[in-house]
Amino acid sequence: MDSYRLPGHALTGASTGTGEVPDVLIVGDSLFRHFRLGAGGSFPIAFRSDTRPSANIYATGFQRKRLVVDWLDTEYTDGATTKKRLDEARAHIAASVTGAMKGKSAAEVGAEIGRVTDELERRSVALRVGNVDLDVETAVCATLDLPIAGLFPFDPKALAASFAKPTSIYVVRMQHWLETYKVQRYCAPHLAYSREVASLGIPATDVLGRLTVEREYVSATNSVRVRVTAAEVNTATDGEAIVRAVAAEHATPVTVAIPAQKDTSSAVDVDEKVGHIRTALTQLTGNADKTRLIRDSNEITGGSTPKELPDYKPTEKARGRGFSQ
Repeated sequence: MDSYRLPGHALTGASTGTGEVPDVLIVGDSLFRHFRLGAGGSFPIAFRSDTRPSANIYATGFQRKRLVVDWLDTEYTDGATTKKRLDEARAHIAASVTGAMKGKSAAEVGAEIGRVTDELERRSVALRVGNVDLDVETAVCATLDLPIAGLFPFDPKALAASFAKPTSIYVVRMQHWLETYKVQRYCAPHLAYSREVASLGIPATDVLGRLTVEREYVSATNSVRVRVTAAEVNTATDGEAIVRAVAAEHATPVTVAIPAQKDTSSAVDVDEKVGHIRTALTQLTGNADKTRLIRDSNEITGGSTPKELPDYKPTEKARGRGFSQ
């Protein structure tokens, strides 16, 4: 029980407004990679763009805007009946765990339901099925590609003016992540360019420093020249050598294309896509046990990362419905 699908509904109620909510997968912490240091190992490094003062970031780190349990605590209407998505999710978890643990005692089943419910409500992120992209309020996202981080923020209606302003990129140490970009490479290649990874939060002790990044828009190629012009170290950490090395590596301008994204959320075979996303998640962690959440099975020593997932080849049925090619 490592993820579950929550079908889309029409929302209602004063706290939510009206409209449609997309189909999502709630992905639990057991499907994240958890890194621990082996002999001579180091935690993976990622990058996150943020224009807030560095003193604020060094004090708080990067935290999620809301937990999945809060995201689920909304009402939807099903015909004439108003229901709570959170109640539906809890009932789904209880039924799934009970079915998977036939023959176990009531106490064992109850304990497992409580543990899985806690993980999937609090230690989890929401992944939108349609375009295989995260609900950003439920996760802290970063990228493994510094020049990509250098694109943000920008105003798509005023490219030259917005890219004329420098931005700040924070160098962060990752002790766990969900390899979002690998799932996207498998199921939605148009989004995988960002090499995005997601976490449940990055503590201040893992924010190693800030880089000042100069940008220049090139209209002829709809691209941006990016380079690091200055580095600031978070002196409360031991990351000075890493920050200085990253700054030196990216001091020469590189050209980054502004990606053209497309949203296939309304033109997919949702049931088929859910299956492929779950396959990708299982391949990333090797955690095929659906009845127990054993974090140790996902830990990697020495900062090593697993090989890439194979390219996804959509079926004829999926291609006909607009599935990512």
